[in-house]
Amino acid sequence: MTAALAVVSCGLPAASAGAASVEVFSPEKPGEFQFVKEPTPARLETLAAAGKAPLVESAELIDDAVAFTNFARFASAVAFDKLPRLNLLHSWKSLGVRVLKTARLRHGGTAEYFRREAGFIAFQGGAEGLWVPDAATLPANFRAALEEAREDWRILLYLRGLRDKAAASTDGIVRTDANRVTYWFGYMPAEWENPDCLRLECVAWARRLEQVLGLPAANLPLAPPKTPLAESLALEPFADLQVKPQEVTLKGPDGRTIRLGDGVEFRADNVGFSLAFSTTNGPELAKNGAPGGSLGFRIYLPGPQAGEWLPYRFHCDLEPFWSGPRAPAIGRGSFLFGTDERFKPYSLAYGVPNIRIRTWPRLRSYGPDYPDMRPSLQLTPNEGGGWRAVMSVSWLALYGHWPMQRPGERDVWCVGIDRSPDTGRPAAFRLVWPRGHTGTFKPFAERINTGTLTEIYKTELDRTIEVWSTAFRERYYPFAKTAQPCFNRYDLESDEMFRERLVQPLVDANDNAWQIVQTDKEHKPRLNLQSDAVKLDIWKMLGRMLYLSHEVGIRRRDYLALRFAGREPPEPPKKKEQRQQKPPGPELDFGGGIDIQLDEMEF
Repeated sequence: MTAALAVVSCGLPAASAGAASVEVFSPEKPGEFQFVKEPTPARLETLAAAGKAPLVESAELIDDAVAFTNFARFASAVAFDKLPRLNLLHSWKSLGVRVLKTARLRHGGTAEYFRREAGFIAFQGGAEGLWVPDAATLPANFRAALEEAREDWRILLYLRGLRDKAAASTDGIVRTDANRVTYWFGYMPAEWENPDCLRLECVAWARRLEQVLGLPAANLPLAPPKTPLAESLALEPFADLQVKPQEVTLKGPDGRTIRLGDGVEFRADNVGFSLAFSTTNGPELAKNGAPGGSLGFRIYLPGPQAGEWLPYRFHCDLEPFWSGPRAPAIGRGSFLFGTDERFKPYSLAYGVPNIRIRTWPRLRSYGPDYPDMRPSLQLTPNEGGGWRAVMSVSWLALYGHWPMQRPGERDVWCVGIDRSPDTGRPAAFRLVWPRGHTGTFKPFAERINTGTLTEIYKTELDRTIEVWSTAFRERYYPFAKTAQPCFNRYDLESDEMFRERLVQPLVDANDNAWQIVQTDKEHKPRLNLQSDAVKLDIWKMLGRMLYLSHEVGIRRRDYLALRFAGREPPEPPKKKEQRQQKPPGPELDFGGGIDIQLDEMEF
């Protein structure tokens, strides 16, 4: 654990004495720097020789030696869309280059994620300031998000200053608290946790260190903002690509492959849907199974209101991926090093190359209102030459956002690719689904892969029960004692209260579904053995399992605000004792056996 803490701490910028918040730079207000829109090594050298401090913007990650040398020799500040790795970040800073995080107004972005990117993500990535290229044209809600991010930075910088004081202590127990905060900085869930919850978590850590160091309490917010950020999901799909989508009418999830045009294909059945690109003009798949280049898919799902959309972008890297020399396995020629071909055809032992697909950029945090698609990628050769890339998504990942669920209304999806490898231009399509009706829920739900649900729910449990059990496992460690109660993560009394009163009831509410949804040792889902009425009830409970950690984050935010106000959450009612269950089978009296609460189920 010590080594991990050292790696994390090296990526955090050094605290500046008396810093109120993070500095924000823009083309209109570059501060002590001079913004260079189209930098070249010669121009940067000229400006540096004249005593100027050039600031350059890098939309792509500078991760090679040549580009690093050209910029780092003369640039005084570099703004990154994506911050470099920690070791390269250290190299930039060692040369005196100020590393900035770009907070950009992205197509389809939200104010909530703008705050997250400019605040917690930028801090955790090691940024020393913010670069906002659209500062002059930011909408009002994004300006408010930037102010919230600055407040997040103020709290983070204050907490980091306390951490540094604790780390300099001669008392080993005090230094342990400094290490715990360093661990929090490195592993706080900045990408997906509720940002108000993250802020209050940092305040809770600050309140603890203030007591440990004997310092007075600083003026910190002890509750979420009174006015939530205003959001608007209205946008024009593919507007940034300047392409007009072609309209295609679907007949439903009938399993037919529809050729949309420009090599783009769409297929949907009761298991899921797939978006594919197929070409006969490109190179055949080499023995490593990679055609080279990249492919960008886009999907826009309908939002809550007319004209609103949920945007998704997926980047598929189709270049060969080499892991480099390594020993094959212990005991099997360990001294014979070879090259492992990690990116092989999907039919070989390495399986589907899902490591080569990612969502980019992440426009917001996933949750019930913005589901995580969890796509998979397959590459296969075409019979007539060329290749075919298929991105598949199961309906389970889109639970709560299935098409044809609103009676009498037509759902419209927008799908396409950023650039066709054949034509070099984008391709976009509007898919019009049939009108919805009340009978369309069951065909989607009955094909859910409960084995996949088992894996997802176990991950959700790891994010909930496991994280709030850490303090119990560390209960014999001699942490510093405080005069007043602390509510930071890994505080034994606080974590036990939160887990028992707010987390455990959520988990217990899922027991009814979990006992038969999970796959048994014979890999036969017990849900398939139940009556249609029981199946329908369980299907309508699945959202509570898929988004358990999302709900826990909301409850954690409210719990911290309640404890800071001097109150405690009420104790939950005692769990009813359940009768001994019969073995699962068609004759199982499921409704009576485990006490299903029908009034608690919702879709």
